[in-house]
Amino acid sequence: MGRTIKNKYFFWAIVFFGMLGIYMPIIVRIFQKSNNILLFEETVFNVVTYSISILVTSIYTIIINSSDGSESFKSKLFDHIGYIVGSIVFVLAINYLVTLESKLYSYWFPIFLSVLGCIVSWRMWFVANKDEDFGTGALGN
Repeated sequence: MGRTIKNKYFFWAIVFFGMLGIYMPIIVRIFQKSNNILLFEETVFNVVTYSISILVTSIYTIIINSSDGSESFKSKLFDHIGYIVGSIVFVLAINYLVTLESKLYSYWFPIFLSVLGCIVSWRMWFVANKDEDFGTGALGN
């Protein structure tokens, strides 16, 4: 029961509503029949910022859930700070790649990296919420 609710919560709250900032600009541009070249770059940047927000909040959830001051807590803290620093490097790399002249590096590679980052952040969300009981409280019994 709890796993089904967690999966539904993940789909609706994290994927569907959380990604509004990604697909709403695309839908608006389609309805406007806009031929704006920035649409691609906007989408890549929106996916990256969405992924980083999920990733960083998941990391903080892991850190808060294990904050007992023990050695394992300190180890987790430093292990997961690498993800935060890595996400900053990830954003800088995407920004650099989009400015390149090559079609492969400025178009397909940033799309691939942004989708990969999104998948990693979703995975971290599940890791951070593995012990959460989604079948109680406001979400029902």
